[in-house]
Amino acid sequence: MATKKPAKRAAKKTVAKPAVKKPNLPEQGETPTQEQIDEMIVRLEEVHKVVIQYSIFGDDNLVSIEAMIEVLRNNLDDEDIYQREEDGDWSESNAGHARDARNWLDGQSDEVDLADGWPLKR
Repeated sequence: MATKKPAKRAAKKTVAKPAVKKPNLPEQGETPTQEQIDEMIVRLEEVHKVVIQYSIFGDDNLVSIEAMIEVLRNNLDDEDIYQREEDGDWSESNAGHARDARNWLDGQSDEVDLADGWPLKR
């Protein structure tokens, strides 16, 4: 009885992956430049498109990201954020994320990338 030779496998082709541009973000504790602020807005807008809308606590992630973008675009201060929360425009959670963006603008945030860590749709 003749034995079959195993089929030869085709040589694996390696395809170069496109270089992923590293975001130009400030180091922890640094105040961002206008270019870095603009880049963060773009990054948050991209996350906004794919984020799961509600957290496991029922908080609206879309509104939180929109609040962060508004702080970055309009340079809202703590009083503006407080007023939006008091007026009912933002929940406590949304206002908390807005404060994270304010702290990032002031270089007082532990977060380097505000767009990182959001729950994304698969």
